[in-house]
Amino acid sequence: MEATVGRRMAESIDLLRAALILDSWRRYTPVVASVLLSELYVRIGMFSDAIEVLRTVRTDTPLFPEQLLSRLLYAEIRALRGAGRSGEADRALARARDRFPDDPAFFLIELEDEPIPSLRYRDELDRLLRTATDNSPSLLDALLLYAESAPTAGETAWAAREYLGRGGEDPRVALAQRRFEPGAPIDEFLDLGGAARPDLLRQIGDLSDDERATLDAAVHARSASTDEVDKVLLLEMGADDYVTKPFSPKELLARVHSVTRRVR
Repeated sequence: MEATVGRRMAESIDLLRAALILDSWRRYTPVVASVLLSELYVRIGMFSDAIEVLRTVRTDTPLFPEQLLSRLLYAEIRALRGAGRSGEADRALARARDRFPDDPAFFLIELEDEPIPSLRYRDELDRLLRTATDNSPSLLDALLLYAESAPTAGETAWAAREYLGRGGEDPRVALAQRRFEPGAPIDEFLDLGGAARPDLLRQIGDLSDDERATLDAAVHARSASTDEVDKVLLLEMGADDYVTKPFSPKELLARVHSVTRRVR
Protein backbone atom coordinates (compact mmCIF):
# COMPACT_ATOMS: atom_id res chain seq x y z
CA MET A 1 0.00 0.00 0.00
CA GLU A 2 2.79 2.44 0.93
CA ALA A 3 4.55 1.72 -2.38
CA THR A 4 1.33 2.41 -4.30
CA VAL A 5 0.73 5.70 -2.48
CA GLY A 6 4.35 6.71 -3.08
CA ARG A 7 4.06 5.92 -6.77
CA ARG A 8 0.85 7.95 -7.09
CA MET A 9 2.51 10.85 -5.31
CA ALA A 10 5.46 10.70 -7.70
CA GLU A 11 3.10 10.64 -10.68
CA SER A 12 1.24 13.65 -9.33
CA ILE A 13 4.49 15.58 -8.91
CA ASP A 14 5.53 14.73 -12.48
CA LEU A 15 2.15 15.90 -13.75
CA LEU A 16 2.44 19.21 -11.94
CA ARG A 17 5.94 19.72 -13.27
CA ALA A 18 4.74 19.06 -16.81
CA ALA A 19 2.14 21.80 -16.39
CA LEU A 20 4.67 24.25 -14.95
CA ILE A 21 7.05 24.04 -17.92
CA LEU A 22 4.32 25.16 -20.33
CA ASP A 23 4.39 28.80 -21.40
CA SER A 24 0.73 29.05 -20.51
CA TRP A 25 0.97 26.92 -17.37
CA ARG A 26 -1.49 29.10 -15.47
CA ARG A 27 -4.18 28.04 -17.90
CA TYR A 28 -3.64 24.39 -17.05
CA THR A 29 -3.32 24.60 -13.28
CA PRO A 30 -7.11 24.20 -12.74
CA VAL A 31 -7.07 21.28 -15.18
CA VAL A 32 -4.30 19.55 -13.25
CA ALA A 33 -6.20 20.09 -10.02
CA SER A 34 -9.36 18.70 -11.60
CA VAL A 35 -7.61 15.55 -12.81
CA LEU A 36 -5.99 14.95 -9.43
CA LEU A 37 -9.29 15.53 -7.62
CA SER A 38 -11.14 13.17 -9.95
CA GLU A 39 -8.50 10.48 -9.39
CA LEU A 40 -8.94 10.84 -5.66
CA TYR A 41 -12.71 10.59 -6.00
CA VAL A 42 -12.34 7.39 -8.05
CA ARG A 43 -9.99 5.82 -5.50
CA ILE A 44 -12.46 6.38 -2.66
CA GLY A 45 -15.51 5.34 -4.66
CA MET A 46 -17.11 8.75 -5.23
CA PHE A 47 -17.64 8.10 -8.93
CA SER A 48 -20.42 10.60 -9.59
CA ASP A 49 -18.34 13.37 -8.06
CA ALA A 50 -15.40 12.40 -10.27
CA ILE A 51 -17.58 12.53 -13.38
CA GLU A 52 -18.91 15.94 -12.40
CA VAL A 53 -15.39 17.31 -11.97
CA LEU A 54 -14.15 15.85 -15.26
CA ARG A 55 -17.08 17.29 -17.19
CA THR A 56 -15.80 20.79 -16.39
CA VAL A 57 -12.46 20.17 -18.12
CA ARG A 58 -12.06 21.44 -21.68
CA THR A 59 -9.68 19.37 -23.77
CA ASP A 60 -10.04 21.37 -26.99
CA THR A 61 -7.55 23.99 -25.78
CA PRO A 62 -4.52 24.38 -28.09
CA LEU A 63 -1.45 22.41 -27.00
CA PHE A 64 -3.40 20.43 -24.42
CA PRO A 65 -0.76 18.10 -22.87
CA GLU A 66 -0.99 14.49 -24.02
CA GLN A 67 0.01 13.17 -20.59
CA LEU A 68 -2.77 15.15 -19.01
CA LEU A 69 -5.30 13.94 -21.56
CA SER A 70 -4.30 10.32 -20.92
CA ARG A 71 -4.77 10.74 -17.17
CA LEU A 72 -8.10 12.46 -17.71
CA LEU A 73 -9.43 9.71 -19.98
CA TYR A 74 -8.28 7.01 -17.57
CA ALA A 75 -10.03 8.69 -14.64
CA GLU A 76 -13.16 9.18 -16.74
CA ILE A 77 -13.34 5.52 -17.73
CA ARG A 78 -12.85 4.33 -14.17
CA ALA A 79 -15.45 6.78 -12.89
CA LEU A 80 -18.03 5.80 -15.53
CA ARG A 81 -17.52 2.12 -14.80
CA GLY A 82 -17.78 2.67 -11.09
CA ALA A 83 -21.03 4.57 -11.60
CA GLY A 84 -22.48 1.72 -13.64
CA ARG A 85 -22.50 3.66 -16.90
CA SER A 86 -20.89 0.85 -18.89
CA GLY A 87 -21.96 2.05 -22.34
CA GLU A 88 -20.34 5.45 -21.90
CA ALA A 89 -17.29 3.82 -20.35
CA ASP A 90 -16.87 1.46 -23.32
CA ARG A 91 -17.08 4.35 -25.78
CA ALA A 92 -14.54 6.33 -23.76
CA LEU A 93 -12.24 3.30 -23.65
CA ALA A 94 -12.48 2.89 -27.43
CA ARG A 95 -11.49 6.54 -27.88
CA ALA A 96 -8.61 6.15 -25.46
CA ARG A 97 -7.29 2.99 -27.12
CA ASP A 98 -7.44 4.72 -30.49
CA ARG A 99 -5.68 7.85 -29.20
CA PHE A 100 -3.11 6.05 -27.01
CA PRO A 101 -2.61 2.58 -28.55
CA ASP A 102 0.71 2.04 -26.74
CA ASP A 103 -0.54 2.97 -23.27
CA PRO A 104 -0.85 -0.24 -21.22
CA ALA A 105 -3.21 1.45 -18.74
CA PHE A 106 -6.09 1.32 -21.24
CA PHE A 107 -5.21 -2.21 -22.34
CA LEU A 108 -5.37 -3.21 -18.67
CA ILE A 109 -8.94 -1.94 -18.40
CA GLU A 110 -9.89 -3.92 -21.50
CA LEU A 111 -8.21 -7.04 -20.16
CA GLU A 112 -10.15 -6.78 -16.89
CA ASP A 113 -13.35 -7.54 -18.83
CA GLU A 114 -12.10 -10.94 -19.98
CA PRO A 115 -12.42 -13.75 -17.41
CA ILE A 116 -10.45 -16.01 -19.78
CA PRO A 117 -8.57 -13.84 -22.29
CA SER A 118 -8.06 -15.15 -25.82
CA LEU A 119 -4.70 -15.26 -27.54
CA ARG A 120 -5.59 -11.94 -29.16
CA TYR A 121 -4.85 -10.33 -25.81
CA ARG A 122 -1.55 -12.22 -25.62
CA ASP A 123 -0.58 -10.79 -29.01
CA GLU A 124 -1.50 -7.27 -27.93
CA LEU A 125 0.36 -7.65 -24.65
CA ASP A 126 3.39 -8.94 -26.53
CA ARG A 127 3.26 -5.87 -28.77
CA LEU A 128 3.06 -3.55 -25.77
CA LEU A 129 6.11 -5.24 -24.25
CA ARG A 130 8.07 -4.60 -27.44
CA THR A 131 7.08 -0.93 -27.67
CA ALA A 132 7.34 -0.11 -23.96
CA THR A 133 10.04 2.36 -22.99
CA ASP A 134 9.90 1.34 -19.33
CA ASN A 135 8.24 -1.16 -17.02
CA SER A 136 5.35 1.02 -15.96
CA PRO A 137 3.02 -0.07 -13.14
CA SER A 138 0.20 -0.53 -15.65
CA LEU A 139 2.33 -2.82 -17.82
CA LEU A 140 3.28 -4.93 -14.82
CA ASP A 141 -0.36 -5.03 -13.67
CA ALA A 142 -1.40 -6.23 -17.14
CA LEU A 143 1.19 -9.02 -17.05
CA LEU A 144 0.05 -10.05 -13.59
CA LEU A 145 -3.62 -10.05 -14.58
CA TYR A 146 -2.88 -12.11 -17.68
CA ALA A 147 -0.92 -14.59 -15.57
CA GLU A 148 -3.91 -14.91 -13.22
CA SER A 149 -6.45 -15.47 -16.01
CA ALA A 150 -4.52 -17.04 -18.93
CA PRO A 151 -6.21 -20.12 -20.39
CA THR A 152 -3.18 -22.46 -20.34
CA ALA A 153 -0.21 -23.31 -18.15
CA GLY A 154 2.16 -22.19 -20.88
CA GLU A 155 0.58 -18.76 -21.16
CA THR A 156 0.58 -18.34 -17.39
CA ALA A 157 4.24 -19.34 -17.19
CA TRP A 158 5.14 -16.88 -19.96
CA ALA A 159 3.36 -13.99 -18.26
CA ALA A 160 4.89 -14.89 -14.89
CA ARG A 161 8.40 -14.93 -16.37
CA GLU A 162 7.87 -11.58 -18.05
CA TYR A 163 6.41 -10.10 -14.88
CA LEU A 164 9.23 -11.25 -12.62
CA GLY A 165 11.89 -10.47 -15.21
CA ARG A 166 10.67 -6.87 -15.40
CA GLY A 167 10.82 -6.34 -11.66
CA GLY A 168 7.32 -7.40 -10.59
CA GLU A 169 7.12 -8.33 -6.93
CA ASP A 170 3.49 -9.19 -6.21
CA PRO A 171 3.22 -12.69 -4.66
CA ARG A 172 -0.04 -13.23 -6.53
CA VAL A 173 2.07 -14.22 -9.54
CA ALA A 174 3.15 -17.34 -7.63
CA LEU A 175 -0.44 -18.19 -6.73
CA ALA A 176 -1.39 -17.73 -10.40
CA GLN A 177 0.96 -20.55 -11.34
CA ARG A 178 -0.61 -22.79 -8.71
CA ARG A 179 -3.71 -23.01 -10.89
CA PHE A 180 -1.84 -25.48 -13.10
CA GLU A 181 0.86 -26.69 -10.70
CA PRO A 182 -0.68 -27.09 -7.22
CA GLY A 183 1.93 -26.74 -4.51
CA ALA A 184 4.84 -25.95 -6.82
CA PRO A 185 5.49 -22.21 -6.41
CA ILE A 186 4.82 -21.75 -2.68
CA ASP A 187 8.51 -21.08 -1.98
CA GLU A 188 8.40 -18.30 -4.55
CA PHE A 189 5.22 -16.98 -2.96
CA LEU A 190 6.99 -16.71 0.39
CA ASP A 191 10.12 -15.21 -1.19
CA LEU A 192 7.95 -12.44 -2.66
CA GLY A 193 6.57 -11.57 0.77
CA GLY A 194 3.30 -13.44 0.54
CA ALA A 195 3.32 -14.25 4.24
CA ALA A 196 2.85 -10.55 4.96
CA ARG A 197 -0.35 -10.40 2.87
CA PRO A 198 -3.38 -11.43 4.96
CA ASP A 199 -5.60 -11.27 1.87
CA LEU A 200 -3.45 -13.92 0.18
CA LEU A 201 -2.98 -16.07 3.27
CA ARG A 202 -6.66 -16.92 2.98
CA GLN A 203 -5.87 -18.73 -0.27
CA ILE A 204 -3.21 -20.78 1.47
CA GLY A 205 -5.67 -21.51 4.26
CA ASP A 206 -8.11 -22.93 1.71
CA LEU A 207 -5.70 -25.71 0.72
CA SER A 208 -6.40 -29.29 1.63
CA ASP A 209 -4.41 -30.98 4.38
CA ASP A 210 -2.49 -32.99 1.75
CA GLU A 211 -1.57 -29.81 -0.12
CA ARG A 212 -0.44 -28.07 3.05
CA ALA A 213 1.73 -31.07 3.88
CA THR A 214 3.65 -30.52 0.62
CA LEU A 215 4.75 -27.03 1.63
CA ASP A 216 8.41 -26.62 2.50
CA ALA A 217 7.80 -23.60 4.72
CA ALA A 218 5.28 -22.63 7.37
CA VAL A 219 3.62 -19.22 7.48
CA HIS A 220 4.51 -17.12 10.51
CA ALA A 221 2.69 -13.86 11.19
CA ARG A 222 4.87 -11.28 12.94
CA SER A 223 3.23 -8.06 14.07
CA ALA A 224 3.43 -5.31 16.66
CA SER A 225 -0.31 -5.63 17.24
CA THR A 226 -1.35 -7.34 20.46
CA ASP A 227 -5.05 -7.13 19.65
CA GLU A 228 -6.75 -10.51 19.99
CA VAL A 229 -8.94 -9.87 16.92
CA ASP A 230 -5.86 -9.35 14.73
CA LYS A 231 -4.28 -12.57 16.00
CA VAL A 232 -7.41 -14.64 15.43
CA LEU A 233 -7.95 -13.16 11.97
CA LEU A 234 -4.44 -13.99 10.77
CA LEU A 235 -4.56 -17.50 12.21
CA GLU A 236 -7.91 -18.16 10.54
CA MET A 237 -6.53 -16.82 7.27
CA GLY A 238 -3.85 -19.50 7.26
CA ALA A 239 -0.95 -18.39 9.44
CA ASP A 240 0.57 -21.30 11.34
CA ASP A 241 1.77 -19.17 14.22
CA TYR A 242 1.68 -15.60 15.49
CA VAL A 243 4.39 -13.84 17.45
CA THR A 244 4.07 -10.31 18.79
CA LYS A 245 6.89 -7.80 18.42
CA PRO A 246 9.27 -7.30 20.06
CA PHE A 247 10.54 -10.88 20.21
CA SER A 248 13.95 -12.46 20.63
CA PRO A 249 15.68 -14.37 17.80
CA LYS A 250 15.75 -17.47 20.02
CA GLU A 251 11.96 -17.36 20.51
CA LEU A 252 11.34 -16.92 16.79
CA LEU A 253 13.70 -19.76 15.88
CA ALA A 254 12.02 -22.05 18.41
CA ARG A 255 8.59 -21.23 16.98
CA VAL A 256 9.80 -21.87 13.42
CA HIS A 257 11.21 -25.26 14.38
CA SER A 258 8.02 -26.17 16.23
CA VAL A 259 5.66 -25.27 13.40
CA THR A 260 7.91 -26.82 10.75
CA ARG A 261 7.81 -30.13 12.58
CA ARG A 262 4.01 -29.99 12.67
CA VAL A 263 3.46 -29.21 8.99
CA ARG A 264 5.86 -31.95 7.95
